[in-house]
Amino acid sequence: MELHLIGSRLQRLHRDRILHQRSDDRSQRGRRVDTNRRPRSGETVLARRKSPGEVKPDQGDLNIVNGSLKIESVSSRLYMSFQLTAELPRQILLYAMGPAGFIPASPGFSLREHRDMTTTTINYNTGSQSVVKGSPHSKLRKTHGLMNMFGWGILIIIGALVARHMKQLEPTWFYAHIALQTTGFLLGLIGIICGLVLENRTDANNVSKHKGLGITIFVMGILQVLALLARPDKDSKYRKYWNWYHHNVGRVMMILAISNIFYGIHLADAGSSWNGGYGFVVAVLASAAIGLEVIKFTRHISLEDRRRKRRRMLRTRLLWFTLGFSVTGASVAHLVWRDLYAERFAISSDMKEKFGALESRVAGLESAGHESPSPAQVISFSSHLYW
Repeated sequence: MELHLIGSRLQRLHRDRILHQRSDDRSQRGRRVDTNRRPRSGETVLARRKSPGEVKPDQGDLNIVNGSLKIESVSSRLYMSFQLTAELPRQILLYAMGPAGFIPASPGFSLREHRDMTTTTINYNTGSQSVVKGSPHSKLRKTHGLMNMFGWGILIIIGALVARHMKQLEPTWFYAHIALQTTGFLLGLIGIICGLVLENRTDANNVSKHKGLGITIFVMGILQVLALLARPDKDSKYRKYWNWYHHNVGRVMMILAISNIFYGIHLADAGSSWNGGYGFVVAVLASAAIGLEVIKFTRHISLEDRRRKRRRMLRTRLLWFTLGFSVTGASVAHLVWRDLYAERFAISSDMKEKFGALESRVAGLESAGHESPSPAQVISFSSHLYW
């Protein structure tokens, strides 16, 4: 049977391992080919051990058919082929590509985690095979990424949008906000635990920045939970400071979470599918946030415009009411004054005529030799004339 391993021509093939594992799981061996010299039959680089330090080069007993090992370069790709003699019909072959820019060195010849790997199970009697691509920690790595992605990178953001744009649905928005943020925090916590376990199992030495950002995000999440417990009343004078802290810490946490998720995808070399998928989700959330902000701003402008129109209408009505009241009051006052003045003027004229008649009569009596009337008689006569 002939197997082919494809890799970049610029990569040193002594970092490409082809592993052979016995069905009894007693040993695992591999071949190494160096492009700087002709390969030698029987040269091995990897055996299955519990730690990288136990891996020794040139130890293994793969049964390579003499003269079957070939290397060819076609279109900037190197093709390696060889033939194996297997005692058992069913064998497991592991194809692994080591890290770029790293060469195992003495005295330990320790190896780092593979960049890519594939497990193939072949039945030599039937010619059937099954291929499983991935690493022993692929499920843990995917769990770490998905939990953090859904927790910190999706649910937390949706919860923030609910709190900002659904406050007219009191108190539904508050319970929805709490439920989304709590679920996101718990999923993020599970993702962080998976990440710490993954780091311990793989001995990764290039995740310090990713880990530091993750811990920072986790601390901010804890501070947000504690802030909820210490939330002052709406009427408290400290509520505005609490709102400023809660809102801005949440915004910084979401920005760091999105950045760290993309950075983690880059470190895991997960490919364009993960970047494209999460990038699409972020684009949808960003579009929703922008759209809701525009609606809120438009609604605010419309509300202010309606308020200005209402205030202008009230001022106009008040002005007309004041003007009408003033005109009406002036008219009534004029009429009342005119009636009172006319009545007083009529009384005064009548009294003058009566007193004139009285004076004329008194004068006539005096000229006729009669006595002058007493003041009491004059007053009585005047009253008689008046009434």
